[in-house]
Amino acid sequence: MRAGGVFKPLPRALALLAMVFLLTGCYLPVRFDAEIEITRYGTYNLIFDGYMVALPLYEGLLKNEIKPAEEREKVEVLRRDMTRDSATKRASYLGKGRFNVHWQKSGDLIEDPMVTFMRRNQAFLTIKFLRTSGQVTVEAVSLTKEQEQRLAAIGLGMEGQIRIKTQARVIDHNATRITDDADHFYIWDVRGLDSPLPRMVLSLR
Repeated sequence: MRAGGVFKPLPRALALLAMVFLLTGCYLPVRFDAEIEITRYGTYNLIFDGYMVALPLYEGLLKNEIKPAEEREKVEVLRRDMTRDSATKRASYLGKGRFNVHWQKSGDLIEDPMVTFMRRNQAFLTIKFLRTSGQVTVEAVSLTKEQEQRLAAIGLGMEGQIRIKTQARVIDHNATRITDDADHFYIWDVRGLDSPLPRMVLSLR
């Protein structure tokens, strides 16, 4: 996974950053590989591996408001914030507000019916089980056209792949493609901020 080609800052767009942060939360995945497995019995495994941008830090560096010593302090605070979740196995700082993150969590949706990456108030991916219907929904946060334009104007994009593997009955989905092999993956190829992100409904009954 290459780190280059994501950041092309445009000074005229700096005034847009505050609103972007309110709309997208503190972290934005820019390059990533994510895989979710959900069994027909409700157990799951979610893995995210890729680059996350800490938007407030990115803003400060873009505007030359953060000096090296302050950057180091802020990086430590952000690293502690990420790693207080035991699912975060790696959070390495790469510079320019970027972190290389490996996050993995497994569990049982019957016992704990909601899991989010990275956390509920800043969720990029959410898996939710509704006991009354026996259905599981998988969703990724979607950006409005205005948000996409604002992020693109400050040099941020999104690129990667999200895969869902399941033997449960799929009721609805918007996958880019489905593999024909034994693993039967539903795949979303993310090639920009405007690419379709996962929406899937499946049944455990």
